[in-house]
Parts: sequence; structure tokens; C-alpha cells
Amino acid sequence: VFKRNEAGYEYEVIGNIYENPELLEDSDE
Repeated sequence: VFKRNEAGYEYEVIGNIYENPELLEDSDE
């Protein structure tokens, strides 16, 4: 599953883990 955050970054969501090395701290969704 891929989601997009406010910054426009596309990242893969695995369970509750947000796979994006540039936005590791931006995972409070």
C-alpha cells in the first residue's frame, strides 16, 4: 500500500511502519 503525506512524498506503508528514510519522524498517522 502506498500513501502520500502532506509534503507530497510517496511512501509505502507496511503495517504501521512508514518506509521512507527521509520522513521517519513523520509517521503519526
